[in-house]
Amino acid sequence: MDAPHVVGGPVPAVPGRAALEVSPLPGRSGIRARGEISALTRPSWEQALSELARRHADVSYVELSVWRSSTWPG
Repeated sequence: MDAPHVVGGPVPAVPGRAALEVSPLPGRSGIRARGEISALTRPSWEQALSELARRHADVSYVELSVWRSSTWPG
């Protein structure tokens, strides 16, 4: 997880399309996740959390934020 990866692409949320960006958390052992939590992004969440658990044996941090149409990148 050295570089961010995007699921669904950085476009406004529309029915049937969800986005999730996961990147390393600067200065801490953990990840920053920005986007949606939904059935569409569930596989990406599972992958990110599994990888985090494999990489860090002790405490890991997860920073969450949501995209809103006014703050959506692009």
